[in-house]
Amino acid sequence: MAIYQYLAFDQQGVRQSGRLEAGSREAADSALRQRGLYIRQLKEVRPSIWSKEVVLGGRSVSQEQISVTCRQLATLVGAGIGISESLRTLAEEMPKGPLKEALLDVDAGIRAGRSLADCMAEHHRVFPMVMTNLVLAGEATGDLDGALEEAAQILEKQRVTSGKIRSALTYPLVVISFAIALTIFMLTAVIPTLVQTFAAMDATLPWPTRAVMAASGWVMHYWWVMALTVVLLVLAYMACVRDPRGRLAVDRVLLRIPIFGMVVRKTAIAQLARCLGTMVKSAVPVLDALNITAQVVGNRAIGQVLLEARESLQAGGTISGALKRSAVFPSVVVQMIRVGEESGAVDAMLLKVAEAYEMDVDLIMGRLEKLLEPVMIVILGGVVGVLVLAAILPTFSLVSQL
Repeated sequence: MAIYQYLAFDQQGVRQSGRLEAGSREAADSALRQRGLYIRQLKEVRPSIWSKEVVLGGRSVSQEQISVTCRQLATLVGAGIGISESLRTLAEEMPKGPLKEALLDVDAGIRAGRSLADCMAEHHRVFPMVMTNLVLAGEATGDLDGALEEAAQILEKQRVTSGKIRSALTYPLVVISFAIALTIFMLTAVIPTLVQTFAAMDATLPWPTRAVMAASGWVMHYWWVMALTVVLLVLAYMACVRDPRGRLAVDRVLLRIPIFGMVVRKTAIAQLARCLGTMVKSAVPVLDALNITAQVVGNRAIGQVLLEARESLQAGGTISGALKRSAVFPSVVVQMIRVGEESGAVDAMLLKVAEAYEMDVDLIMGRLEKLLEPVMIVILGGVVGVLVLAAILPTFSLVSQL
């Protein structure tokens, strides 16, 4: 997300200025226009230590909080309770935090005569762009509770998918971390003691033991090189993903990684199909829907393809044509979207794509979780086995020499 500084005027001619975060200049322009502002100047501000906002206490709103709140708000509005009263009811039940403050602020804006979408857009750090734009469409069509239900469904699907991916990766990360910690302990605490013992006995050591002893000596003397390398790699990665071009390059590489790249691709396609299909179904303009989906999809390379599809559509082309030229989307997805465009049911086709790919991601993550468990056990056993073998082999050699 980039930072944009703007100068604009509201409908009463009052000068407004400030900064906002957005994925692109078009997204920033769209967000400001949704607030009813007439833009005079809009420019990107390069982030620096002097321009960043400092947020104390790690105040953040989780996906689960937003999805649950959105679902509850839809239920209250669907039951015939006024939007202002619904917001106050939800805020009263919440503990003190950014979400409670945002709901109370939105309620104050509504009582001042502003629209719900306009008030939510001012809290873009709390309310996702998808939710805000669906609410905007719902207010325009008179189906606000339905729009909130659709937004809640999108947010819940994203949360469930993210949770499954985290669950599948937790076990391998724990095992790998334990293996690294065990290796460092053996090389820095156990092996040096064995080195002193074997050196005093002037014994001839087998090559596995000599290799492990050499590795132990290197770690003991050059541990700072390893630590510095890790720090530099982390800093380089952070700097790369903060730069739009660097993030785009990283996301393109992720799509090419065997197995993992396939999961990333399918997850992103399921997410964008669900988001785009729901917004088009809810009467959000297609150009706006493409722009919003490009910002919220998890992979910047796929988001770039959606922006290209938006430009193609503006020039009189089709979405499917732009997706086909990118070679990022599978042919079956492109064909389904093309059929949807020809039949005038692109929203229905996108939702079918979302359902198919969500089921596919679930199956893949389930299989990976079952496959990774024995693989991690073998890796951990191999690490432990090599270290133990290096420590035991000299003992057998000494016994045989007696």
